[in-house]
Amino acid sequence: MRILFVMRHSGYVRNFESTLRMLCDRGHRVHVAFQNKARHTLLDPVDTPRLLAGQYSNFSYGDIPARTDGWGLLGRELRLGLDYLRYLTPAYEDAPKLRERATRAVSPALLARVDRGFAKSPFGRRLLGAWLRALERSIPRAPEIDAFMAKRRPDVLAVTPLIEPGSPQSEFVRSARALGVRTAFCVASWDNLTNKGLIHGPIDLVTVWNEPMKREAIGLHGIRADRVVVTGAAAFDHWFDWQPSSSRETFCARVGLPSDRPYFLYLCSSKFVAPEEVPFVRRWIHAMRQAPSATFRDAGILIRPHPQNADQWRQADLGGLDPVAVWPKAGAVPVDQNSRSDYFDSMFHCAGVVGVNTTAQIETAILGRPVFTVLAPEFRETQEGTLHFRHLQQVNGGLLHVARDFQEHLAQLGEALGATRESDDRCRRFVEAFVRPYGMDVPATPRLVEALEALGREPAVRPPRDPIWAPIARRRLAGRISALEREARTVAEYRATRLALREAKRRAKDADRRARAADRAREEAEHRARREVSDETKRLRTLPALVAGFSRLGDVDRRSFLRATFDSFPASSYIELHGATKPRKLDYDGADIFMRVMTDAEEFRLRACGKEPFTVDWIHQRVCAGDVLYDIGANVGAYSLVAAKKPGGAARVFAFEPSYTTVATLCANIVLNDAASLVTPVPVALSDTTGMTVLGLRDLEPGAARHSLGTHSSEDGPIRYDQPVMTFRLDDLIDMCRLPSANHIKLDVDGGELAVLEGASRALSSPALRSVLVEVATPLSGPVTRVLEGHGLRLESKVALTTKTGEQAVWYGLFVRDAAGDAAVR
Repeated sequence: MRILFVMRHSGYVRNFESTLRMLCDRGHRVHVAFQNKARHTLLDPVDTPRLLAGQYSNFSYGDIPARTDGWGLLGRELRLGLDYLRYLTPAYEDAPKLRERATRAVSPALLARVDRGFAKSPFGRRLLGAWLRALERSIPRAPEIDAFMAKRRPDVLAVTPLIEPGSPQSEFVRSARALGVRTAFCVASWDNLTNKGLIHGPIDLVTVWNEPMKREAIGLHGIRADRVVVTGAAAFDHWFDWQPSSSRETFCARVGLPSDRPYFLYLCSSKFVAPEEVPFVRRWIHAMRQAPSATFRDAGILIRPHPQNADQWRQADLGGLDPVAVWPKAGAVPVDQNSRSDYFDSMFHCAGVVGVNTTAQIETAILGRPVFTVLAPEFRETQEGTLHFRHLQQVNGGLLHVARDFQEHLAQLGEALGATRESDDRCRRFVEAFVRPYGMDVPATPRLVEALEALGREPAVRPPRDPIWAPIARRRLAGRISALEREARTVAEYRATRLALREAKRRAKDADRRARAADRAREEAEHRARREVSDETKRLRTLPALVAGFSRLGDVDRRSFLRATFDSFPASSYIELHGATKPRKLDYDGADIFMRVMTDAEEFRLRACGKEPFTVDWIHQRVCAGDVLYDIGANVGAYSLVAAKKPGGAARVFAFEPSYTTVATLCANIVLNDAASLVTPVPVALSDTTGMTVLGLRDLEPGAARHSLGTHSSEDGPIRYDQPVMTFRLDDLIDMCRLPSANHIKLDVDGGELAVLEGASRALSSPALRSVLVEVATPLSGPVTRVLEGHGLRLESKVALTTKTGEQAVWYGLFVRDAAGDAAVR
């Protein structure tokens, strides 16, 4: 069977990944077509369609032509009008925010008819709706979509989400039915049938999770009961088989919470539901800290931002409310092994979950953790003012423990903590009715696949005929078509003009940056030349004293000195530098990252991503949102900033760089990219001993490399300057500064890698560490590999680099901890 699955964008693949896999496993040919050509990097950070295409020869994906002509514009306008009219029915009487959202999209002419014309009454609105549907039926199909369907010749067309406002996907359904293709609407999520648009036109199959959603399809959308199939929630099947990837102690240490007390998990909501969630969460935690019970006063709080509403948490002030952790800081979409493990562990180890109105509350119910909410006034319109929230309150007794105020809420939390059962009874009853209606042990994916297969076996649908009044209606609508096309051209021209102006301004700014950078570089070169002689004299006089002085410090004094040096790098110190340097863009496609460029070496670093594409791939594929990355040998911070700014969520980066001149540029780049909360510069050297020595600099330019640690001569060229530098075993530094455990390490220190590894035994053995990307000098291949393998990390892949003469000088190795190795280390 040939199945064409049309999705709005690639982010919807995660909702149907298990379905797509099972269809392919059963031998069907599956093609997924996206309306949006660009990958949704936030909801699809790992490019799941590409991964599926690599695993299944009978799976493919691409895009589908969009309808942009005047008839398409008119069809959307008419469907938006019908969508708006639904929100004026009694079912939505208590849903003002949903009604307001629909009002913003509808045409002013229709609004005027409803507000002042005959459609002001319920009977008039029914007549208006019938008229709009008749006009919509008279619109001719899109020739380009007809041609696409004819070329693909699917046996079944499945679409999702279909009910987005204006329903552009209804054009695909119309073309498919005209060709006799059977059509299916696979509902992606539990709220889709109540808070978006309508199902426009006939469709052969609607798959839903449960009986309440089936009633919505029938009652709110007019679908025949025999056309609606209950399958369960296929998107959640995988959670039933999941197991925690870490102990509670390890997980708490990773996120920064004490493990000797319970913690509550606060799951944030979307921007539509909770645009300003931070103030509410502050009040909630404050109520916890003021509670009579010490359990609540001392309980840990783990806040998980919604990935599409996480910006408000970047600078959130939660001072005085500890222990509190926001993790992952940028939110994360659980789509792969690592991100799902993190999410599952956060739910598994918590004492209970609190949230406003979010799908995550349903996912937590699968694990049996009690789910709580407070009916806050600021969220009334997106809690009680939405129909889908009632599912959480009412289905099979209701999932939520609902409180009207914080006092009642704390009493409910206390009951949950005092309960001895492992699973909340509300959760079990709710999941049985809402997620797996055929039994807790009966997955939904096979039922969804079987429903599509059964549809494919049905006789081909009879192509519908155009209504007899269509030719007359089309002639009468010609004027409106012309007006819509003129409006579309005007909007397109305006956007093109704005884009051209922005591009011209950008080019002018770039030219100004380059000119000012050249002036600045010339001034610095002159200044450097004047100071070189005096600096050399001072160095010879003070270096022995510095080394001797640090060597005499005790452990406590060393710790204090180190914290004073780098724990609180003041970002404001570099604002003036930002204004003077006028940075340039890094060669990274995933985000706009700007770098200070005043020297040739710094300009060379602008091409870091092209120079090491495998490093960028590793960051994208392995480093998840909220993960801790140690970038050892960070130089000016190119890869640190990629990890902090990558699509799909930021990592927490500690960037180790000992060179005074280069660390200044590193700090400047952190500030230039507003990454001070994500990247911490650590201006020390790592080795196999803790103490003080010298860093032999071959070049004084920021961004230079191939320096040598210690007093021995360098094979890479003469030393121009011996810089005093603190050296630490990584294990000692982690203990002294209480650094969070690394989940990933990037190690590139120009020949000193083995010494760094030998000083990092505990860090390498930590079960939190999942991967290491290391540059290895060819003579050190054996020792480096043995050290890493000795700590449970196996070599998964390597990239060899050769010199101009063809010799292999270094190679980059990716070492990972597999499940067996992880268990052995634990």
